[in-house]
Amino acid sequence: MGEGFKSALIIALLTSILKNGYLLIDSAEAFHHPSSLEITSQMLTKSVKNNNVQVFLTTHSLELIDFLLEHASKEGIEGRLIYMRRDGENLISSMESFENVREMRETLGIDLRG
Repeated sequence: MGEGFKSALIIALLTSILKNGYLLIDSAEAFHHPSSLEITSQMLTKSVKNNNVQVFLTTHSLELIDFLLEHASKEGIEGRLIYMRRDGENLISSMESFENVREMRETLGIDLRG
């Protein structure tokens, strides 16, 4: 069993244990083969909806962001994406609704990784 699969199983287990709670995931794409990201995001969004869990997730993967936006939309999950970028010595953060982020990605092709 690969590390990505183990990670997905742990996330699924935690969302069921943390019903009506919060889950923090750092570097959610770590150890995942790119092809497993869609399955993981689908599993995560279904589990989040079924267990009413709020997820705070960090990632450097644009693919994971796109998959999460797609599956959140299918599940009727509203959310916010906070992204940060550097402007010289300043760190600038922005917060957008999933709906706005989907539009930014689909229409404008904006890379949210800064």
